[in-house]
Amino acid sequence: MSGTALHDILILVVEYFNFEASLFILIVVVVLGTKGRVVIHSPGHCPTKISVTFKEQGRGNASATKVYEYPLPGDEDGYFYPNSAGFAYEAAAVARCIHAGLTEAPQFSLQETLNNAKILDTCRAQIGVKNFDS
Repeated sequence: MSGTALHDILILVVEYFNFEASLFILIVVVVLGTKGRVVIHSPGHCPTKISVTFKEQGRGNASATKVYEYPLPGDEDGYFYPNSAGFAYEAAAVARCIHAGLTEAPQFSLQETLNNAKILDTCRAQIGVKNFDS
């Protein structure tokens, strides 16, 4: 990554449990898979809209695109980064888990979190990003 004022482009090709996908990360995140694509609209790190398009037979043919929108809670004032109010959903999920006596969310386990961290560590190492303690 260059660290310039312009946003860098990161392209990842990931194979995971016989599933292969390409990620193109700029401001919009596009996941291209063997059965279609998912577009996570800008800003990619905290989106409010996702589009899913399934591939049809033949090169370049796609079925209709399904768009999912996730509105933010009404409180957008006072945040430094755009769409930070969306963390209210994560905070509510944590509160539900604590209230239910759970130590992890059923939607995303600790093991899945650790697996994602390993994948991201591998990606960072491959593009030359060093850890803080290196």
